[in-house]
Amino acid sequence: MATTERTPYHIHGIYGVAVALATFLGYLLHDAPPAVETPLPPEAIRAPHKMYETEVCKILARNLDGVTEYRLDDGTRVDILTDDYAIEVDWATKWAESVGQCLYYAEKTGKRPMSLLLIEDDADDKYVWRILRAVKDTNIEVRTYDMRTKRLRKEVWVPGDGL
Repeated sequence: MATTERTPYHIHGIYGVAVALATFLGYLLHDAPPAVETPLPPEAIRAPHKMYETEVCKILARNLDGVTEYRLDDGTRVDILTDDYAIEVDWATKWAESVGQCLYYAEKTGKRPMSLLLIEDDADDKYVWRILRAVKDTNIEVRTYDMRTKRLRKEVWVPGDGL
């Protein structure tokens, strides 16, 4: 009995479709011409964070006499909880997210809200200015931790001072 050789495309059913799709995707991923990359301007390129946020939280919690990753009844976690504050620690670029989280954690714990922004370079100053302007009429305390100098400082809104 003679048999004819069949390619995967001749196989009927779902298996044939899967083989055809895999072959096509293989072409796209491996044989297609490379995408043209658009270079980013130097100011848009940032080095990856030198430390993880959780590592920084542990250092800051010791400094502030607080506990890290305090779990609330809904499963969310306060980055640092002290006797007085519910603190959200985040990179400066995520300042707006930090505001919402610290307000929520303060409401859930009965503590005062604090946003603590991690500063990596001078480009982060604009985010500090933004958060200070946004929370100037609230009870949110803003502090920064400079990753270069390892200094923690309280930030205060000064009208007319901005970038």
